[in-house]
Amino acid sequence: MKQINAAAKEFDQVQNLLERLSSAVVQQLTVLKTAAANHDATELKAIVDRDRDIDALELTLDRTARSFMELRAPLGPDFRAMMAAIDIARNLERIGDCVEYVARHVAASLNMHTEFPAGWQIVTAMIDKCLLFLDQAHTAWAKGDARLAERLPREDEEVDALQKQTRALCIDSVRSGKVDIAMGLEAVLIANKLESIADISSHIAESVVFVLQARQIRHEKRKESAKHAGQDGPE
Repeated sequence: MKQINAAAKEFDQVQNLLERLSSAVVQQLTVLKTAAANHDATELKAIVDRDRDIDALELTLDRTARSFMELRAPLGPDFRAMMAAIDIARNLERIGDCVEYVARHVAASLNMHTEFPAGWQIVTAMIDKCLLFLDQAHTAWAKGDARLAERLPREDEEVDALQKQTRALCIDSVRSGKVDIAMGLEAVLIANKLESIADISSHIAESVVFVLQARQIRHEKRKESAKHAGQDGPE
């Protein structure tokens, strides 16, 4: 009985660490949205400084989950839960790195909203979308909502489109002399990292579906796109 209770306690510890990590990353992105809107260099620097806490949490969870797997040898749903916890934690840490990167580049281009307002408008729209996607991925995991999780990978095309729009706008603006090349490059770099956040949030959602339904959906969107392309193409 003591062994069973100890295993349950260790399992809960991993889940609690994952909740803390997920909440911390969501909070980082939430603060990024506010700091970017307010052009707050101090808060942007604080985001960069807090990234080390995200890294430490991910390492602690990884060690705890791997120890549980080695000592308890879980099967079935418990095994999937541990594998997913490790995978989700790794992806959350990657998002944390992306948020830190965006915070540094936004801090380096605080005057973008006046010098390149069209680019800044797209960047802020991308931040909003990324926060929505990450928050939904977090909710899907926290509430065990496979339907919500399955929807996210199909929706991140909105962020892909905004990234492409940013790139095209920057090229046109730089070529026409309306925007300095350095400012245009900053906008592209920021947009690229934000697109990565949306992609990684989708990977988290895919892991949620796996742990809840033992079903792998990672390549379903690609298969659907190929199928539609084949139907639309010449016979």
